[in-house]
Amino acid sequence: YSVTSLYDVFQANGITLKEFRQVLSSYLIHDFKARLLDLEDDYPVYRVTCQTMDQSDRVVEYTVSLINPQKTIITTSLK
Repeated sequence: YSVTSLYDVFQANGITLKEFRQVLSSYLIHDFKARLLDLEDDYPVYRVTCQTMDQSDRVVEYTVSLINPQKTIITTSLK
């Protein structure tokens, strides 16, 4: 792992971010992923998909997170 922020790398390379999308959905977890989160198969979790595009509409960041709702509080602030 690095101590440099991905966003610092973007800036240093002249990459300007245009759009950020985040989608929160429900997902039934199973198999290996369920074991990683210490959950039973087909347990409902939050799935958060994040995608960032640059000014040329290229995806420069893509992340999928699976979150145990029993251990999480999700707060959203829109401005």
